[in-house]
Amino acid sequence: MCGSGVLGRLLPHLSGVVIESIKRTAGVITLRAGCQTLPVRCPQCGMPSWRVHGRYVRRLGDAPVAGSPVMIELIVRRFKCLSDRCSAVTFAEQVEGLTRPHARQTMLLRSMLASIALTLAGRPGARLATLLGIRIAKDALLDLLRSVPQQPVDVVRYLGVDDFALRKGDSYATILVDLEARRPVDVLPGRDAEPLAAWLRQHPEVEVICRDRAGAYAEGARTGAPQAMQVADAWHLWRNIAEALEKTVGSHYGCVREAFAEPLVTAETIVQAPVATEPEAAVVPFVPPDGTLDVMGQPRRLVTRTAERYAAVQELLIEGKSLAAIGRTLRLDHSTVRRFARAASTNSWPKPPGACPYWTSTSRTFMPAGWTAVTTFPSSTGNCGSVGSRGASSASAATFVLSGRPANQGGSSSACPGLNRGRPPNPDASSDGS
Repeated sequence: MCGSGVLGRLLPHLSGVVIESIKRTAGVITLRAGCQTLPVRCPQCGMPSWRVHGRYVRRLGDAPVAGSPVMIELIVRRFKCLSDRCSAVTFAEQVEGLTRPHARQTMLLRSMLASIALTLAGRPGARLATLLGIRIAKDALLDLLRSVPQQPVDVVRYLGVDDFALRKGDSYATILVDLEARRPVDVLPGRDAEPLAAWLRQHPEVEVICRDRAGAYAEGARTGAPQAMQVADAWHLWRNIAEALEKTVGSHYGCVREAFAEPLVTAETIVQAPVATEPEAAVVPFVPPDGTLDVMGQPRRLVTRTAERYAAVQELLIEGKSLAAIGRTLRLDHSTVRRFARAASTNSWPKPPGACPYWTSTSRTFMPAGWTAVTTFPSSTGNCGSVGSRGASSASAATFVLSGRPANQGGSSSACPGLNRGRPPNPDASSDGS
């Protein structure tokens, strides 16, 4: 069966070999093939050779057919080099488009696995490959991913800087992205200013740096690229506003419930017809939902789980166990156990206690104007210089929305003294003055 026939047209990567037999055993399709091309050139000196020194069988994994794995048993000829000056005494033939030296997979299968590894990496890629009929381990996909050559870094004019967690809560790194090419260019250790400044000194062509509002990145950008314009990332700005607004609403949870408890709809006078003598229906007062039930009236899973964990923590505290022992027993984080231990009840966690009536009184007057100010805030993609250039700060806009006054009045943007009680500071939300 010649590979250049019908099978060669269906499987073009096998057009350079001759298929001797095809069999299916235990769900695996095995193709036995060989090559009859003469002469074969030496890979070292390029001298053609007709002298066959020996033969051996080489097993190659190929792309699956109809969901079944394919194995190619290729009979490889070893030739003797006819040049006296060549350092290679013998050499093995390679089929163009099918084999590579020391490879156990065809070039087609390797390109498929490389695409899977670049898209899904290790364990998810291995699961997808198994569904496609390719048997490979996640570590093999990671090794293949590391062997893929990286594209050289061209001139980077617009640079994106952000951090990501290698291990959440323990170790972090900094990723640099070329915003024009839309691809990562480098990964720096940690989230400090010095590695970023050193990288920027080696790339003086950077014109715009789009970053979050962390102070370390601002210092690194000022030190390493003083000529570059720093732009605040719009996503981080909206995230900071949303987090601050959520904290404000959470701190005034009791006041919001009282506002919703007031009757919102007044009963209108209904002129009854002379014939209608139906009794008036009783007016049921509006009861605001407390958030513990879903739309079907069933307890929410998060609420139930929180109550169960709170009860378990309180029970172990009564037994005299420490917070560390409780965390190991219930497999909870230490900060979560500490918050459950300090809470008086489930209603006081995670909502901060001691809410003041500021939300229901003052905020009604300034919120529409503040919200209009934010919605008309210029976009970072439309005008870079007006959003986050040197000397411009966007923290005052977010503070105005949440407090109703400029950020430099009162020393704090919190509407309530107990707004940030018990909450760690957000490094992205800290004002860096850039």
